[in-house]
Amino acid sequence: TPFDQTRWGAHAPSSLVYERRPGLEAISFSYGLDPAVYGIEDKAKRSDGVQVTVVFEPANGAPKLTLFDRFINPAANPAHRGVQHGRVELPPGLPGKILFLMGPGPNNNNSYDWCYWSDFIGAP
Repeated sequence: TPFDQTRWGAHAPSSLVYERRPGLEAISFSYGLDPAVYGIEDKAKRSDGVQVTVVFEPANGAPKLTLFDRFINPAANPAHRGVQHGRVELPPGLPGKILFLMGPGPNNNNSYDWCYWSDFIGAP
């Protein structure tokens, strides 16, 4: 769902899946958690963080490759607040799918995990 004009909002667990187009070698992207879900003082009513993962699934049936994996918990770590940025290099010349995944954090608790993706930019 659109979060605003530039971000797609989702609730963990969520995924976006893209077929890799020929010539695509890298992708930069942004992600984060809605500030409303970590700024609440009542710990029972705020997110305990999300796992952000980017996986490449080769079309030839080879094992999936994790290209990016990061846990963010803005309530506990101020450096995780606001828009976060990532970049992944794709395996050279290999067709397949790119999976952008948002999952609950290490406690497997997805309460208040309203996250978003944005600014997908492909590079040749």
